[in-house]
Amino acid sequence: MNVAAGEMRTACKILVGHSGRHVWSGLLCCDGVGLVSGLDDDFPLPAAVVCMSPWVDLELTGQSLRTSAKVDPVCSLAESQFHAGQYVGNNDPRAALISPIYANLHGLPPVLVHVGDREILLSDAVRLDRSVSIMVCSH
Repeated sequence: MNVAAGEMRTACKILVGHSGRHVWSGLLCCDGVGLVSGLDDDFPLPAAVVCMSPWVDLELTGQSLRTSAKVDPVCSLAESQFHAGQYVGNNDPRAALISPIYANLHGLPPVLVHVGDREILLSDAVRLDRSVSIMVCSH
């Protein structure tokens, strides 16, 4: 597990300890993969996950990274490439705890995905939504 995933798990535990049921959704996409895969069996899954503009593919293969680069009001391709490099380091960008889009998401609680149609993260969000929808439908 990379350092960031470990720090997210610690933050999730603190937030759940303070709120009882609610966890900030940005922490749970990668952490949910770890929780479902049994990396932390003593930590309960939340009732649901909400992802706002999820960045779930640090391999940067999403089409909208390029097609929306000039219209995204917040993010840029260059920033994404820089931050992905910093986060991934020498690890495989397709590793489940780095890019949860490549993970087996079976067992996650219901996931609600929000994204704007001009965001460079649109492709990531659509792929995540399709992936979790398939998991929900396959039960």
